[in-house]
Amino acid sequence: MRSMTLLGPDFTQGERRMIVSYITTGAFGAVVALLVVFRLGEEEIFRRGLSLYEIWILASGALGAMLALRMTRDRLGRPGLRDPALGILGASFLGAIIAGTLALPLYGTMFGPFAMFVVFVGSPFTALLWFANLILVHFMMRLWHAERDSIFGASMPTPISDIFAGLLTRISLRP
Repeated sequence: MRSMTLLGPDFTQGERRMIVSYITTGAFGAVVALLVVFRLGEEEIFRRGLSLYEIWILASGALGAMLALRMTRDRLGRPGLRDPALGILGASFLGAIIAGTLALPLYGTMFGPFAMFVVFVGSPFTALLWFANLILVHFMMRLWHAERDSIFGASMPTPISDIFAGLLTRISLRP
């Protein structure tokens, strides 16, 4: 009999991290999409409930962010700076295009990335949270990539703590 975990039957640790990455990125995407709409329109949302349009904006932001993560996941979790940086920027740009297209076809496609950029410039804390989320997603995807690569004979990556321990022993000052 197969054992059941919280996230489903027999998921590996890397797959569980990937699922959590999708959930957190979708949540952040929904919030950023709603912030973009608030920046463009009224701010009386806190005095009333969400309209169906605003619920659709939340859903399109979440879907856009998760689909963009799916499209750039081969770059995230890889060693080096180039691939993760391209993955983070690609996920941000593609997420804005997809969410904008779902929210407002054509108009949202053109102005989604621009509106997201304006929100990030106007609220650096929002940009910090968005990019911190994607950086954490990058680190969570490392194990998933290592599991996938191990199927084809690649070795698991050396933990960062072991790398730093080796560096410290090499540079220790001895008389």
